[in-house]
Amino acid sequence: MVKLGRYEKIVIISTFDKARTLGEISTLWYGNKGRLYQEQIQKEIDKSVKNGRLVKKEKQYQVNINFVKEIINSISGQDNKRLSKYKQLLRSFYINLGDYTNLVYLNVGIFRTLAQENEKKANELDLSYALQLPFLLSYIESENKRIYEIITNLLSLNKYVRLLQRLELQNYYIINESKRVYNFVETFEEIQKLFPKIENEEVPLFSKSIKAIKNLGR
Repeated sequence: MVKLGRYEKIVIISTFDKARTLGEISTLWYGNKGRLYQEQIQKEIDKSVKNGRLVKKEKQYQVNINFVKEIINSISGQDNKRLSKYKQLLRSFYINLGDYTNLVYLNVGIFRTLAQENEKKANELDLSYALQLPFLLSYIESENKRIYEIITNLLSLNKYVRLLQRLELQNYYIINESKRVYNFVETFEEIQKLFPKIENEEVPLFSKSIKAIKNLGR
């Protein structure tokens, strides 16, 4: 995936869930309304619009849905058949169910929590891993709750988990009213089952980690 500019990335992770003005985004991350309106920063953001990663509507910006696909497509693995199915399910989860899943799993509060509300740490976040994190944690919890507790504590993910749970309940009405609860649950469970079978070509992290987790505490 293409390397994002410093301020471009801040705008992107702030607008997965809904469109925002630069003033709103600037206040969230920098404590003032004017930071992102500086000339050079504005040029970087405008370039992102031109390149199709952001969409601008009047004074508001939001992530282009095609960029969500680009993030998912950047995930690599060794088993092409499984990987293709995995990416298909992720696209369904984040795009077809996007009015719910983006408000929950790609909520700006989620990214701020993962980055500990620090703009520099936010720029270090791997977006493809952020999209996969809910399934990793869910899988670990289903395999070994003790290891799940250790990992969430060790990686300081407790605040992330609590926020995720609150957002899931807060926005549940969306999938309930649209009668897509079954679609959501089925897609989530399919991704969770397939997740440990996907091994990164460059860094065989997930499958080896999952095997280790299975063996711990047994």
